Amino acid sequence: MSSKPRIGFCGLGAMGGGMAINLVKNGFPVTGYDVYTALVDKLVAAGGTAAGTPADAASKADYLILMVANQHQVSSLLFDGETAAAYELDEGRCIVLCSTTPPHFLHELRSRLDREGREDVKLLDCPVSGGTARAAEGTLSIFSSGADADLAAAAEVL
Repeated sequence: MSSKPRIGFCGLGAMGGGMAINLVKNGFPVTGYDVYTALVDKLVAAGGTAAGTPADAASKADYLILMVANQHQVSSLLFDGETAAAYELDEGRCIVLCSTTPPHFLHELRSRLDREGREDVKLLDCPVSGGTARAAEGTLSIFSSGADADLAAAAEVL
């Protein structure tokens, strides 16, 4: 059993897949979700666990990493329908937004979490750069921002 934080990972495409598999290789328990089953299967083959929905990925996560295409996909997986991830995070958990989104989106996301009764959820803005090869190697540049204490707590994951 790992003593490392449990990771829920949504978005296992070109960048996210490499990131999630690298986390597995480094001993993190990773539960991944993607709309394309083949990408989830690749994570499972590397030692991760499959999630059937965003809610499943979030339900046991200490950190929920989002690496989807845009702010619309982020909002959908967090808030839309019975499979929404935001409502399944345990109290005080952290969302790590790695997707590239407009600057105003993080503030909108924080406001939405608060309106939805999830004031307890921590939120880090962590867009990445470096391409698919560096994602798989774990050598991406991460431009992280958030509360100092939350960033310090997430350092091992980042």
